[in-house]
Amino acid sequence: MKKNTRLTPFTLVEVLIAMGVCVIGICSIMVFFPLGAKASRNASMASYASNAAEQLLSFARSCIEEDKVGNGYAAFAYFTGWNPGNPSSYTSGAKVEPEPDYKESNQDADMGGLLSNSDAFGARMQEFFKEILTNESVTITPLQNRVYYFDFTTKDGSEAYSDFNCYASLWATPVEANGVKLPFTAQLHLELSWPADLPYSSREKREYTLEVFKAY
Repeated sequence: MKKNTRLTPFTLVEVLIAMGVCVIGICSIMVFFPLGAKASRNASMASYASNAAEQLLSFARSCIEEDKVGNGYAAFAYFTGWNPGNPSSYTSGAKVEPEPDYKESNQDADMGGLLSNSDAFGARMQEFFKEILTNESVTITPLQNRVYYFDFTTKDGSEAYSDFNCYASLWATPVEANGVKLPFTAQLHLELSWPADLPYSSREKREYTLEVFKAY
């Protein structure tokens, strides 16, 4: 005996319910896309910041260690702001918190006159700028009060697009042993804040430190 089967179509209500469930599911998943994109961007920016900090701190340490002109402490004095021969006067420096227009109003292209020097030290500082701190993808602009402006760019033909820009503020604190400040030794602190076009209070920030010592 042949069984009579009949297909019953979906009703409009059932279709609407199914569509509603799908929409809710899709919307729930889409919520995570902006979060993932933001996390990926933050990780990328932190990588740029680490790269910038490594370059600048390596630059400072190399300048201090390679300084062979005169008494050999011009670079140490520049990066710390101290009189190298008087450790009792070593005091903790103040962190500069640059606002977006700091780059335009505080240019210091020769780093306090050091790069414009005709001696070997000035030439060495210029060499560091050319070889370490400036290449096709990143430029650094020295500003007053040991503040630097970094700009990482990507070139597309004749056009250049900024991928990451930040301010880097450098200051020093003394290193002590048994309550005595060690001569020709400093703890360099570097804070990077980005993006540079936002007010300082609204930026992401990272701080890095490096201890430097100039043999005498």
